[in-house]
Amino acid sequence: MIRIARVEDAPKFAEIYRPYVEKSVVSFETEAPDAAEFCRRIKETEKDYPWIVLKENGKILGYAYAHRYRERKAYDWAVESSIYLADEAKHQKIGDRLYRSLMDILKKQGVLLVYAFITSPNPESENFHLRFGFQRESLQKKIAYKNGAFRDLAVMRYQIGPFPEVPQPLVPFEVLRKNPTFRLEEIF
Repeated sequence: MIRIARVEDAPKFAEIYRPYVEKSVVSFETEAPDAAEFCRRIKETEKDYPWIVLKENGKILGYAYAHRYRERKAYDWAVESSIYLADEAKHQKIGDRLYRSLMDILKKQGVLLVYAFITSPNPESENFHLRFGFQRESLQKKIAYKNGAFRDLAVMRYQIGPFPEVPQPLVPFEVLRKNPTFRLEEIF
């Protein structure tokens, strides 16, 4: 089951994310955020963008969300995506399911471009994004320092739909989800 994330999911999100911060260079964060910080992030994100979770047999196996790409208004139609899976959920197509749902919601909001910023090399994540339809856009060399070395960052881009001559205003997620025509069953 894929559903919209809730603040009470925050402890599990912190648990899933912690190894990505503490035991790898996948995340450029240097200290793992706690449940309170995840609560804050969920509340901040869900105003404008979706944060979704995949749950099976009562257990959260992963989450994905989008957030603002850049602060300037002209960037409204581009977002950055993030996806994290519990160890036991990897290689089960859970990431595909989460991303399909996320992209579907973003399309309904009017988003046109999704960027993924991936520590490189990270063949698992890079290949996942390529299989999903992302394209390599650039490689930012030695942009971050973590775990004793400077790290590269792969920039990947996914185009949701065609570019209109003049885009419609972006629909904030909190507005979209309150719309009577928005049904989770249609998306998930």
